[in-house]
Amino acid sequence: MASGKRVVVIGSGRTLAKTLQCIKTFNRSAPRIAAHIVGVIVDMVGPDEGSSRTLGEIADTDRPPQMASADINSPTSLEFIRLARPDIILSANNHQIIGAKLRAIPPMGAINFHNGPLPRYGGLNACTWAIYNGESEHGVAWHFVHETIDGGDVIARRYLPIAPDEKAITLIQKCIDLGIEVLMDILPGVLDGTCPRTPQVTSGRLYHFKRQIPNRGMLDFTWDHSALDRFVRSLTFHPFRNPLAYPTSYYRGRAFSAEKLSLVKTGSRDAPGTLVLAEKDALHIAVMDAVVSLGRLRDEHTRSISVGAFIEEYNVRPNTRVGQDLHDSRGHEKA
Repeated sequence: MASGKRVVVIGSGRTLAKTLQCIKTFNRSAPRIAAHIVGVIVDMVGPDEGSSRTLGEIADTDRPPQMASADINSPTSLEFIRLARPDIILSANNHQIIGAKLRAIPPMGAINFHNGPLPRYGGLNACTWAIYNGESEHGVAWHFVHETIDGGDVIARRYLPIAPDEKAITLIQKCIDLGIEVLMDILPGVLDGTCPRTPQVTSGRLYHFKRQIPNRGMLDFTWDHSALDRFVRSLTFHPFRNPLAYPTSYYRGRAFSAEKLSLVKTGSRDAPGTLVLAEKDALHIAVMDAVVSLGRLRDEHTRSISVGAFIEEYNVRPNTRVGQDLHDSRGHEKA
């Protein structure tokens, strides 16, 4: 093996595939220190963020040892990594905690890609929360793995604007691409041990856990159009599987969800939640300051359903209320 550092990569989906490709591209540039991939672990816990690649398809051409793992801290996974003898571990879209025993294996430590601008957005689903919170920009970071989750020294961070019509899936994909650009820039310093390490200042930090979902996933038609639009876009992963929750409401006590919201007109004389129009291709609902149209509907079993079929199956009638029959606007039974 030529001069370089031994690297184990842990991750999943499109991010893992692009990370492996980035390392191969880096090595072809004849760097002073190469990155030799000596093992690949596919995280089986995290959601698929847009890649259908199999383990074999994303493997390095040198065919390093590979395994899929739902527990990267298990004895089997630890033994796999010990046998690979890595100098450093790269974590790229890995949704599992890198425990103390695992962190102790590579002498140069482990670095992790985070699709949020640390320290501002720690934890999970940073892209969703950034859109929901109305941020004008977002970012990514590569940082050293520490006993505090997302709390290790930052190697590099970079920012990008959030488009007015940004959806969770589009921001995730943009962050992946930006993260790979950053990785290419920092690899020389990571491999020779000269990369910057900036301790995180956690005052003002936002941290979200796996079970935390904006407004618990519930549509609230008492909000203004802007807030409701951000909420729906923050939970839009179409055409991929939604890993969090579909924006949900109730009609006549039955749940339904909508993955698309459009502005019909500003201003409304009707009470928020009033069905203004219910026709074959149109479901218009009053909100605090506007009338909106709901689309890409799903029934109470999260099956796709056309607007026309929804109107018929749910016995929808104009001038009735959405989210107000047996449940309030957050989906809880009325007292």
